[in-house]
Amino acid sequence: MELRHLVSFLALAEELHFGRAAQRLHLTQPSLSAQLQKLEKSLGVQLVARNSHEVKLTPAGREFEGQARLIVAQVGRAAEITKAAATGRSGSLNVGYNLPASRHVLPDALARMAREHPDVTVSLWEKRTGPQLAALSEGTLDVGLVYGHPHTADFRYRPLLQRIPLVAVVGRGHR
Repeated sequence: MELRHLVSFLALAEELHFGRAAQRLHLTQPSLSAQLQKLEKSLGVQLVARNSHEVKLTPAGREFEGQARLIVAQVGRAAEITKAAATGRSGSLNVGYNLPASRHVLPDALARMAREHPDVTVSLWEKRTGPQLAALSEGTLDVGLVYGHPHTADFRYRPLLQRIPLVAVVGRGHR
């Protein structure tokens, strides 16, 4: 069973006419008919009853229509989620922090993150500076909020607070 067969079946179920469904899908009628036959063969049931005057769904076809709609919608949703994750609009972010960050940085940063990127799940991990830097190296943290600045070229950092030497640290290749 192929996704294109489901899409073709759904167009036929909506149109109940091979010519219109084929035109809508930019297919020839014989191609649409062949796709339907392959789908019916893979399921082992007849989905469409047709004669020279009409096309209608069989009881199995009506039941399959609902399931096919769910599958096609889920595939579409999977594509949307994947694209959103690729552009940073969804996914997850693991943030290490210390006590000053929890009081002076995280409340505003998390509120802004929720407003601007509502589909990103943020997980918070309270750790001291050393364990945060180790977790960044291992890839289990995406961002660390630590004291001072790392003394290695493996990370990039940006000062966050002047009165407390708190910096945000990410891996060198991080955007």
